[in-house]
Amino acid sequence: MNFGACVTVRLSSERLPRKALVDVCGEPSIYWLCRQLQNSAIPFVICTSSESSDDDMEKYCLRNSIDCFRGSELDVLGRMVGAAKTFGFDVFLRITGDDLFVDPDYVKLATERYDGSDFAYTNLPKGTDFQMVNLDYAVNTLREWEGRDTEYLTWIFNSAPRQQFLKMMDTDVNYAFELDNADDLDNIRLLVESLKDREVFHVHDLIDVATESGRFPIKDTIDRRTCDVIT
Repeated sequence: MNFGACVTVRLSSERLPRKALVDVCGEPSIYWLCRQLQNSAIPFVICTSSESSDDDMEKYCLRNSIDCFRGSELDVLGRMVGAAKTFGFDVFLRITGDDLFVDPDYVKLATERYDGSDFAYTNLPKGTDFQMVNLDYAVNTLREWEGRDTEYLTWIFNSAPRQQFLKMMDTDVNYAFELDNADDLDNIRLLVESLKDREVFHVHDLIDVATESGRFPIKDTIDRRTCDVIT
């Protein structure tokens, strides 16, 4: 089974325009996610839109030898399916460009535990989490949604017939580590500045920094099945 990660990114976000290229400790924010994934055991591809507003995202990928796939801005599922087919993924990890801290150790563990379900999700903190989508299921779902936008994937994936819960942590940690809007930037920069000398950012290290700082938002209720940020 060939695993790969599809990272959905677009630069036209209303909450924080061009957030993937915003400066975080001397690098574009997307750099830190790419660094995490480059230390994982699976390939990854940046899935951005074919709109001219995302030309700079493709240019960044080309300059840094990062695989990039471009597709519909609003048909996010179609974009990921196109990328998975192009790069030969049987199962793809759904990651948004807001989740800068996906931990390579948990990626490895998830691929080892995955049982072939249509859709699998974890109990990792926001900003480190991901989901796993079987390509055959995604293709069939896309066919059902032909001609319609799939920008909002939450309830589409929630209705997958065969779902698997991948318990990564014994206790849920509801810290929010994602880069969703401008208010998150200071916290993201604190995490990176505190840990950037390490080869990878591990979830337990992020939790230590967040706990010591006392300034990270805690989400009381999190739908673990999907990323709640649309990119």
